[in-house]
Amino acid sequence: MARKLGRRLGEDTHIIKRGEFSLETAKMYIAATIVVFHIIPLIFVFMGDTGIQILINIFLFTINIIAIFAIGLFYGVRIGFNFKFPLVMTVISILSYFFYYSSTSTTIDIGTYAVNYIATGMIVLIVYAVFSYVSTIIGGWLKRFFV
Repeated sequence: MARKLGRRLGEDTHIIKRGEFSLETAKMYIAATIVVFHIIPLIFVFMGDTGIQILINIFLFTINIIAIFAIGLFYGVRIGFNFKFPLVMTVISILSYFFYYSSTSTTIDIGTYAVNYIATGMIVLIVYAVFSYVSTIIGGWLKRFFV
């Protein structure tokens, strides 16, 4: 009965608020994603071997995941859930893996290195995609309480 009443009153009965994707509304969040995943790692790459080790050990599976979750959550609360923004965020973030997190070592076989690099890249892709979609879904759910 409440569902029928909600439809008659024109209220939204969905659990997760949905929003339309446009570059105008998402440009601030895309810029934040680019800064976190491309500008900050570039600074660490310029620091040399120590910066690269800090980047790989701290950023790859901790800071980046927290950042992707926070950006997706803020986007979901502000705009709502849609499938396009988490996809864009995942593409931007996975490109940083291939740009900044590859370090070659002369002591390992190049074939083994390539397999490990691709396997880690696939794990990073899955983790980043799951966190971006889940955070945007949670943000869309939280939007119900803030609107």
